[in-house]
Amino acid sequence: MSKSRIELTNDAGQATIIINANTANYAAGGDGTEGDITLRNANGESVVHIDGGDANLHMGGEGANGDIRLMNADKQMTIHVDGGAANLTAGGAGAQGDVVLNDENGKTTIHIDGGDANLHIGGEGHNADVILKDANGKTSVYLDGSNGNIHCGAEGHNGDIRLSDAAGGLTMHLDGGTGNIKAGGAGHDGDLIITNSKGTTRVELEGHDGQIKACNGTGAVTFHVNGTTGSVVIGGGASDGEIYIKDNKGQDTIFMDGNTGEINVNGSALKPADFVFESDYQLPQLSEVDAFIQEHKHLPNIPSAGEMKAQGLDLNAFSMQLLQKVEELTLYVIEQQKMIEALQER
Repeated sequence: MSKSRIELTNDAGQATIIINANTANYAAGGDGTEGDITLRNANGESVVHIDGGDANLHMGGEGANGDIRLMNADKQMTIHVDGGAANLTAGGAGAQGDVVLNDENGKTTIHIDGGDANLHIGGEGHNADVILKDANGKTSVYLDGSNGNIHCGAEGHNGDIRLSDAAGGLTMHLDGGTGNIKAGGAGHDGDLIITNSKGTTRVELEGHDGQIKACNGTGAVTFHVNGTTGSVVIGGGASDGEIYIKDNKGQDTIFMDGNTGEINVNGSALKPADFVFESDYQLPQLSEVDAFIQEHKHLPNIPSAGEMKAQGLDLNAFSMQLLQKVEELTLYVIEQQKMIEALQER
C-alpha cells in the first residue's frame, strides 16, 4: 500500500475495495463480493444505494426525493431527473434537450429533439411503430411506420378519433363503432373539401346550406345540389350536363343530354317538338298535307299501319311524333282563327 493507493482486503487477503489516487478511481467488489455503496442521512436511513450486484442506482426514499442534476461548464443545470415529481427535464440554460436512442450498431432509431420539438422514430433499417395498449395489455392504437397507417380500435374497443376546437368543443368525430364521420357542431359548420394534386377544389360538401358541389379542372362548378332550395344543377362551366341511368347490366336505359336537350329512353330519343314554335320553322301547307294523305293514307312523318305491323312501334319516339302533330295542328287552328277574325272585320 502506498500513499497514492489504498486497498482493503477480505479475510482471504483479496482486495475488494481499491482507492487509486493516480487514476482518481474507486473500485468496490470483485473476488466473490458485490460492490455496494450506501449513503445515509442523519437518521441513519439509506437514501442513496449503488448496487454493484444488480447494477442499479437507488436514490431517495426514507422521506427524501431522489434527484439527479447535471450541470454545464457554467454550473447551469441542463439535465434534471426529479424523483419527487417523476420528471425528466433536459435542456435549458442555452442547451437543447435531446434524447437519442441507438440500436446495437450505434445507429439512431429514436430521437426526441427538444430544439425543434420533434419526435423521430425509425430509420436506419428500422420501421417506426407506436403501440398503445389498454389495461389488459390489448393493442387499442397502432401507428404503423412501415405502411404509414394508423389503426384505432379492435380488441373490444371502438376506434374513434375526436378533434376539438380551442374551447374544447367537438368539431370532428370519426366513429369506428358506427362507421360515421361527423364534421361541424359546437358553433362550427362542417365542410368537406377535396382538392386535386394542384390544390384546386374538385368536390365540396358544405354543412351550412347543405350544398354539394363538384368542379371541373379549372374550378368551375359543373354539378350543384342545393339543400336549401332542393334544386340540382348539372352542367355549366363550359361543360354540358348529362345524366345516365343504367340497368343492372350496365346498359344505358335513360340518357339526358344537356347540350341538345334530348331524352333518350332505351335508345330512342325523346326530343321535345318545341322547335315547331320557332320562327324559322316551315309549317307544311295544308294542301301538301292533303296530297300526302291522299297518296300514302297516313300523316307525314308518322309510320303507316303496315310499317307498324312489320317493324313494330317505338312508343317513346311515337309519342314525340304525335306531340309534333298536335303542335302543328295548334298552329293551323291559330292561323284559321286569325283568318276568321279578319273576315269578320270587313
